[in-house]
Amino acid sequence: MHATLRRGAVPFLLVLALAGCSDGSAGHQADVIPAPKPGKLSAFALSAIDKKGDLDSAAENPHSSVVSDRSGNIYALNGDDSPGADVLKVTPSGEISRFAHIDADYGSYGMATAGNDGVFTAGPSGLIHIDRHGTSKPLTAPDEIKQPQPIGMRPDGSFIVVDGGSVWSLKGAQAAKVYTFPKKEGIPSGTVDAGGAIYLQAKKSDELVLLTPGHSPRSLSLTGKLPGFNKPFPALSVFTMTPAYGHAGVYATLLDVDSGEHGSAYIVHMKADGSVTALAKGTAGNATCRPKQSYPALDSPCFVPWHVVQSNSRIIALGGPSVALEDKDHPYPALVVPTPAN
Repeated sequence: MHATLRRGAVPFLLVLALAGCSDGSAGHQADVIPAPKPGKLSAFALSAIDKKGDLDSAAENPHSSVVSDRSGNIYALNGDDSPGADVLKVTPSGEISRFAHIDADYGSYGMATAGNDGVFTAGPSGLIHIDRHGTSKPLTAPDEIKQPQPIGMRPDGSFIVVDGGSVWSLKGAQAAKVYTFPKKEGIPSGTVDAGGAIYLQAKKSDELVLLTPGHSPRSLSLTGKLPGFNKPFPALSVFTMTPAYGHAGVYATLLDVDSGEHGSAYIVHMKADGSVTALAKGTAGNATCRPKQSYPALDSPCFVPWHVVQSNSRIIALGGPSVALEDKDHPYPALVVPTPAN
């Protein structure tokens, strides 16, 4: 297998249409993105949504931002050779529109959703908020913040960004540093759950830290049983996290990176107490999964993609390198599993 990662390209934004096509024409969600039954996992090709390949190009980069909002829209950030950045929005009902156009220098550091009020992005020129009407405005940040990376918004309207080893809360003209890793760990990754808790993962040590409003920061030790995995939880690396809308905690992808492409990979539901429930099991590579097929969710032959998002009652994992299927190179298929019943 091989990956085509276009590093250094000019970023653009596009939205994963849950019903529709990237050229603006109407589509039928039932024919494109499956709705698997409980206990099942369904695979589908992103090319079924967009035959131009923009979605595959956006999702195949592990350094892209792929996020979802409370209304079920999914947004992806990637590189492109065209100037500027287009934000396209497709609602779950299939309506597609050009949501906004921004300067590329406002997108290269990443993107996060702003609750149900659009998205916010960051780049060398600063931070901007694109509200639900498609209107862009700059966000105020102190000069101390050099390279902000958006990770989410708290229910009180605070925009949360990471900068170096620190986490900042931005609201209006107010800025507060809410946490700094005690040692140099590089730039952490993370997300903000629906209740405002910030989940962080240190870059070097993979330590998980939980910042709950009104409580002191604490390390998060994962507990639970994952099918087919008998190692300690620290052997797993959290690749991406997304808020679990309608449930406590977050959804995440976990990879057994030490075992290479023969290792296991999971889509899980992670809660603030550290408990982890497996929703799907697959592989970190060397998969035989095919689009338009259904598999047992906890025993599938599918490569678990890098990015995980939620759209209403479905959890969607997408993104990965190309793999040779039937003598041609195709991206690994996206996967869909239902959200937990309760």
